[in-house]
Amino acid sequence: MSDPKLDTVLDAMAGQPPPGGSSLDALRAAALAEINAHPHPRRWWVDAALLTGFNLVLTVGMLLLMGTSSSQATTPMMLFTTGALLSVLLTAGLLVAARPGPSRWPLALLVGIGLAALCTLLGASGADGDVPLMAGTGCAMYELKVSLLPMVGALLVLRRFAFSPRRAALAGASVGAVGMLSLHLHCPIGSLGHLAFFHLVPWAVIIGVTLLIRRFTKSWSYAP
Repeated sequence: MSDPKLDTVLDAMAGQPPPGGSSLDALRAAALAEINAHPHPRRWWVDAALLTGFNLVLTVGMLLLMGTSSSQATTPMMLFTTGALLSVLLTAGLLVAARPGPSRWPLALLVGIGLAALCTLLGASGADGDVPLMAGTGCAMYELKVSLLPMVGALLVLRRFAFSPRRAALAGASVGAVGMLSLHLHCPIGSLGHLAFFHLVPWAVIIGVTLLIRRFTKSWSYAP
């Protein structure tokens, strides 16, 4: 069943004046109806800030639950540097991804993803915890599970914009940093293979899945 209001607007756009009024009158009426339906639009940063706050609470909660006993980094400075990069991505990633209009910040934060991954590998302490490599699947599963709910929230926020691979990748990195940061400060295994396969690969999977899902979901708005 067609919507009379929508038909009126389409007729006006096609140059066919509706009964009892001109094309401009029809467009004006439709615009006023939309404004009256949403007189106070939600500010862009509100949902992104709420989701970022939730991610921070989730990260702290998981750290309190698991404890901080990391021995994966060679030095405290490397541990701090990687943790600081992940913290920036976690807190700023969604805010930058959800900011309307063009910006250079997404590119800078995407570079930060590469730096965080590089520092993770360069700082590997070599401690294996006397466990076989494949025993690290628990870390991978933890990272994927803890990022699931934040990913859903990020995808809902991103649907308010036209699809942008840069935005989607940054949002995926931000929600994936929840699991990465808590693992970074907890996991006692510092072997290169463990960090690469069971910390970084799941993070890359989260980014890729976020990008893929956003690519095939409809946008609510096509604002840049």
